[in-house]
Amino acid sequence: MVAGPYTELEIAASPEAVRSIFLGDTLYKEWNPYFMFPSIGKPATDLTAGEKLEVHLKGKPYTMTIIENSPAAFVWLGGVPGIVNGVHGFHFGNSERTSGGTTFVQKEEFGGFLGWLLKRLLNQDNLKAQFEEFNNALKSVVEGRK
Repeated sequence: MVAGPYTELEIAASPEAVRSIFLGDTLYKEWNPYFMFPSIGKPATDLTAGEKLEVHLKGKPYTMTIIENSPAAFVWLGGVPGIVNGVHGFHFGNSERTSGGTTFVQKEEFGGFLGWLLKRLLNQDNLKAQFEEFNNALKSVVEGRK
């Protein structure tokens, strides 16, 4: 795997509260500037590794495979396995800086035979800025509901 954008943000709420809004917020489209989970027939918290998830990234549908859905992380794989793919992760850790808070990490790694090429073709600074915009929107919503 080739490392892509990595972002980290402190949120003044528990990892459980952050994850709950991240995976279960019915108002997602009002605050999330980048991606949506259309109706999946069950709560996103119940998705398991290996299940498919349709994700709309800036309005375009993509099918992702869930790699991990745990209290600590929500991770999916997209692309053409073995050829070029991206592993996108959202991590909910207990903060060491904010008492009772969350260290929220969003990151992307590229893999497959052409993973290095995908990293070079995508504007990494733009991706990182999009991650940070999403992170800040999530922080604002979570902290605003306390």
